[in-house]
Amino acid sequence: MNKVLLAACLFSGVGVVCAQAGSSSDALVGRIKAMAEIPSTYNAVYSPDGKRIAFISNRSGTPQVWLVDAAGEGAKQITQTTDPVGSLAWSPVDDTIAYDVARGGGYNAQVFLSRPDGTEVRRITSGGKEDNFIGAFAPDGRFWFRSNLRDPQAPDSWIYEPRSGKAAIAIKYDGLGGINDIERPGNRAL
Repeated sequence: MNKVLLAACLFSGVGVVCAQAGSSSDALVGRIKAMAEIPSTYNAVYSPDGKRIAFISNRSGTPQVWLVDAAGEGAKQITQTTDPVGSLAWSPVDDTIAYDVARGGGYNAQVFLSRPDGTEVRRITSGGKEDNFIGAFAPDGRFWFRSNLRDPQAPDSWIYEPRSGKAAIAIKYDGLGGINDIERPGNRAL
């Protein structure tokens, strides 16, 4: 007689641990399930003054932006979306954070800017079906990101200018590429 077995597995940095339900390992299955439910925290960035830290955590169920003071006190959830936040950056010039939100948890992420308290939220990408990939802030406060709005096969580099509130293509690509840094002052990019 064939028997269907239910197994629980957990991947860790040292390997994969599996336990079979319905066996004497039920306690192990419970422990593995509990470990899998431990929240993760990543992509931590300091504020320009070093007094606060923004980070992404799934402690509320879906990855969201959180803020805590540099001593680790007073963690507060900043974003309240049902979709996951993927990446995070903090402007070196003003109190602005950038983050991307992937609708449904897949591609088609849109890039947003807001104050660290979650106010003054503005989307800087088109909001359509294109894929957007968060970049970083330049020392002068400009923000770069990649978007395949022009060509689904080739994400271009875009620069958002906070003074004008507009984003424009900075570099068009026939394939993959991106910006690593922007000259300060000047108008050249690596």
